[in-house]
Amino acid sequence: MQSIGRAEHGKERPYTKISNYLINDMDLDFEARGFMAYLLAKFDDFSINIPCITRETRLSRSRIYRILSRLEKAGYIYRSIEKYHDELGKFSTSSNYLIFEDRDHRQELIDKLKGKTQ
Repeated sequence: MQSIGRAEHGKERPYTKISNYLINDMDLDFEARGFMAYLLAKFDDFSINIPCITRETRLSRSRIYRILSRLEKAGYIYRSIEKYHDELGKFSTSSNYLIFEDRDHRQELIDKLKGKTQ
């Protein structure tokens, strides 16, 4: 007997394909796997914006940063820090994130996303 009822998918009901490797990765806790599923359901040029994610997920900023840190340590996220002077001349930083469904091909994907390979 079937125990999971699947919905129909299409233009009216879009869906997200996610690697079973990620979903079953026991190096990540359930919260981190769920957060990755949330991120991977976004469009490809999605940019991590903590205030927006806080509103959408109802998670605190500190909790989101903790999850992102765990995902970075596990190799699913690459974070680069940009240092600059803002419009008032104050020194500031911002983080840019690259998200990977497959951590085993991370460097290859980083190079591709940065335009280093074809």
